[in-house]
Amino acid sequence: MEVEEKDITPPSEAYPKPDRTNTGPRTTDLEIWEPGLTKIKEDGAVLEGFSLEGEIWIEADNVVLRDFVIHGDGIYDPIEETGNFYGIKMSGGTNATFEYGEIRRVLSAGILGSGFTARHLYIHDTGGDGIKVSDGNRTLIEACFIEKLGMRDGAHADAVQMRSGGSDAIFRYNHFYIPGEASSHYPGSPYKANTTFMMTDTERYTDILVEYNWLYGGGFTVYGVPGMSLRGNRFGDEAYYHYGVLTGEVDLWEENVWDETGEIIDF
Repeated sequence: MEVEEKDITPPSEAYPKPDRTNTGPRTTDLEIWEPGLTKIKEDGAVLEGFSLEGEIWIEADNVVLRDFVIHGDGIYDPIEETGNFYGIKMSGGTNATFEYGEIRRVLSAGILGSGFTARHLYIHDTGGDGIKVSDGNRTLIEACFIEKLGMRDGAHADAVQMRSGGSDAIFRYNHFYIPGEASSHYPGSPYKANTTFMMTDTERYTDILVEYNWLYGGGFTVYGVPGMSLRGNRFGDEAYYHYGVLTGEVDLWEENVWDETGEIIDF
């Protein structure tokens, strides 16, 4: 791996590095919803300013969730495996928007599905992964912060997982922070860390764009596949990952740098 000095920064000041201070709900004045499963069936529904101990299924189109907390604080047990599997599940609806929300303490992942836009979300303390993106409709994940995953026994913990193939997905200006047990930055048990992006080379991917993110940790930080492009990302160094920043082949690797030094990572 050759290294060339060159500073690359995200092109938009509108998206500073996501962390706990600039993701999640913008208010603490949240309406407490009845605990349990909530199914959104009305097209164009806009739901704002709520806290739910439970799970939301999106069964309608053009739904907006804004300034919210979805959690399993009172029911979540990763050892006994009790609680909700997801914070939000795309269940027949499409073109949803989730912004300025926090999702925590779910058994599997914060979000499952495709056909949604996620912005300024803080996803953490899950039993498995951050976001599971399935093949289907266009998906945009932007300016989100994901950390502290894999609380269940045997979890591999991927910030983003796309194991069944996929297309037309964009990941931009996110901060995925999952240093593993071998890292001096490891947050401690029970958290685990496999990778920030999990793809599998037995499936087909097209138009997967990963740009201007901050990516830290994992065994390999990214599991790449044909159909995937990475540009302008900032990677944590060997103090965060175990094996390397990338395994597998990708269509484009351009102007990705070490975050600490700004030096180009050139394969």
